[in-house]
Amino acid sequence: MLALKRRVRRFRAWRLAAGHALGSLRRLGNGPALLADLRFPNLLLPPVIHVAPQRIDYICSVSAKPACGCPLFIGGDWDQRMLPTLVAEAESPKFLSCRELLVDGLAPEETSEYRFIMAAIARHGSYRGCVDADDARAHIEARLAFYRRVAEGGYRRQSALGESGLIGEIECAVDRDGQLVKINAGNHRLAVARLLGLPAIPVHLTMIHESWRPGLTVSGGLASLSRVRAFIADIEAAHRLPAAR
Repeated sequence: MLALKRRVRRFRAWRLAAGHALGSLRRLGNGPALLADLRFPNLLLPPVIHVAPQRIDYICSVSAKPACGCPLFIGGDWDQRMLPTLVAEAESPKFLSCRELLVDGLAPEETSEYRFIMAAIARHGSYRGCVDADDARAHIEARLAFYRRVAEGGYRRQSALGESGLIGEIECAVDRDGQLVKINAGNHRLAVARLLGLPAIPVHLTMIHESWRPGLTVSGGLASLSRVRAFIADIEAAHRLPAAR
């Protein structure tokens, strides 16, 4: 059953990315129109980029749903409400619990995230499927099992886990200053990657701030698409660790 569900998810992701690619191809003669309508996921864009988790300095939440398809260029002030990742590591229950479980050896019931889940259940009756202490404990135990798999077997791409390689990785965006920002899903994965000091992890670049679009637009759509791909490559290079000498 799990294998079937994964095949369905892969097909849906491919169909979404292929549909967005076809829409882009229809606009290849018009650079401004192509970039205005360019959407993620898209077979014409790099499927993932690899960056150092230590170079992801900010986190924010945005209303866009990249896994369901969203414009690549999104304006507004979403990048003015960012939280430094170092602050998240010091204050967020998800980041704190990663260290508490892997380094401090705390029991699930002693972690910050367990207390957070139990408080959410007391206020709202449930939290992400958890309705009681047993559910909360199982949730934390699942996080611990994931952290141990990464620590022992390395960080694996979604495609290596049988999922789609087009959606599902840690979602990132580029803000108006050219910084790579983690958005929405992936806090537990980023937490363990940073804690373990991994040199690089795969992420999906799902959004670019609208302020970058005019500088990447030329009259020809193919040239504009090439500029976007080069821009993404530059972002990847800027957020890698320097090569060892």
